[in-house]
Amino acid sequence: MSKKISKPLSNRSQHSSRSGHLEQNTAELRKVQISLDFPEVADTLLRTLAAHEHKAPSAMVREILGMPSSPPKRARIGVSFNDHELVELGIRYGVDPTDKAEIRRKLTQEVTAVLSTSEFTGISKVEKEPIDLSFQDHLAEGAIKDLQAASDCVFERFQQALAARKNK
Repeated sequence: MSKKISKPLSNRSQHSSRSGHLEQNTAELRKVQISLDFPEVADTLLRTLAAHEHKAPSAMVREILGMPSSPPKRARIGVSFNDHELVELGIRYGVDPTDKAEIRRKLTQEVTAVLSTSEFTGISKVEKEPIDLSFQDHLAEGAIKDLQAASDCVFERFQQALAARKNK
């Protein structure tokens, strides 16, 4: 005489429904990145609007499409370097080319220094009277004013276009 052991159907159906539920949740979390190639003018406008709003260009695209977007966790700019370039940067900064954290710190300092120069900000310095302003102050007085004016104009047109689109 043999005894059959079988699992109750209710457990199987629970397992199947749990599995289906997990697959559904995973599918909801999964995102597909689509690379977009816009004409140069549209690309520039998107980037200007994004900068004006302190958002990523992708967030601006989502806003235009009426989709939600989350604010960036931190402002950052990603730059890719190959191994040869990392060696060059290591030599330039006098650090080990494998020390990416130190290279990141040094190149951030260099770029910040360039952006705070009078040539970039448009602020002329009087040699006998050094201007004791922070980097933000330099930008506020120089290049950022030009960018803000252009950005304000573009942003105003963007808001008008969105309003007109919603009123259709």
